[in-house]
Amino acid sequence: MSTINGFGTKMLGDFEYYEDNSYVSINWIVILFIPIFPLATYRVFEADEEDFPSLPVGTSKSTYKVQRIPMKWKYAWRLLRVIYAILLCIGGLIFLISNFLNNLLGMALCLICILILIIGGFLFLINQYEN
Repeated sequence: MSTINGFGTKMLGDFEYYEDNSYVSINWIVILFIPIFPLATYRVFEADEEDFPSLPVGTSKSTYKVQRIPMKWKYAWRLLRVIYAILLCIGGLIFLISNFLNNLLGMALCLICILILIIGGFLFLINQYEN
């Protein structure tokens, strides 16, 4: 589970916390650090230091154990909806800017879209941390 120059696999998300401080996370195929497709779901446990006694110098002391579990599609779809909506908005903004930047109405539409994206982003973040 690693990325090289933004390409590879990456664990994203922390869902369904359990009493033993473990949680569920999803392993994704990423392109330019953008999740494209979920590969597997894992339950992630924090590992004890005696499980990894000899860490090389300069490595992170955060060590985890993972246990593969059945795919949790509801969490994968939740993240995919957000990612694809953001990509669609960015594509729409690029289209608006490239086609309508020469006139005043086009500039106004671009500014309105940018404000909607900013407000929507803040509302999304607030909703994420309230649950």
